[in-house]
Amino acid sequence: MNSRLMLIFAGISGFFTVAFGAIGSHALSSIMSVHQMDWIEIGLRYQMLHTVALDGARGNSIT
Repeated sequence: MNSRLMLIFAGISGFFTVAFGAIGSHALSSIMSVHQMDWIEIGLRYQMLHTVALDGARGNSIT
């Protein structure tokens, strides 16, 4: 997989992580329990770590 394609995947992954986090914190917080919100937060944290790892796997500097 080339570097440009990995950057595109990392960007899409980061976008969805931020979007799902915003939806979770604003729209779902009133209808979900604290325990369920913790699950969502943990999942989003793992997704963000994988996004950073995918970007780092490109082998190029971020700048």
